[in-house]
Amino acid sequence: MTDKIRLQEMFCNEKKTLEEIGENLEITRERVRQLLNRLLGKQEYQRQLLENRLSRPHKMISFIRDCKICGKEFKGRELIDNPRLMCKHCLREYKRKLRTKIYICQNCGVEKEYLDYNRKPVFCSKKCQGQWLYKLKASKSIQ
Repeated sequence: MTDKIRLQEMFCNEKKTLEEIGENLEITRERVRQLLNRLLGKQEYQRQLLENRLSRPHKMISFIRDCKICGKEFKGRELIDNPRLMCKHCLREYKRKLRTKIYICQNCGVEKEYLDYNRKPVFCSKKCQGQWLYKLKASKSIQ
């Protein structure tokens, strides 16, 4: 069987993608497209391409859902394997809570929250930092 017949067979009957045909014949996807365009003619190629696309499952789907957190209706597109259960606002807040950590000020001992970006804060304010530095300086000058 010649490459042209095999190419047409894979595309029309087996409904393989251009990528799969290219890997099988060891040519690029663009070259497969060009050959099929010549073999089938532009209109027949477009019709067959559309038919092949409709026969394959899509990776993305559209949806309209109620948010499980705030109850508002939201819509969008998602991957089939990874459904979205929260609206964008609630998802952003949820991720923010995951990044939020608690620290204790070294000067006054107050517990505060901070967003964990790489550096953990040590003081709750510039005022506490200044007081702590003043205490440190005073304690070293006495000795």
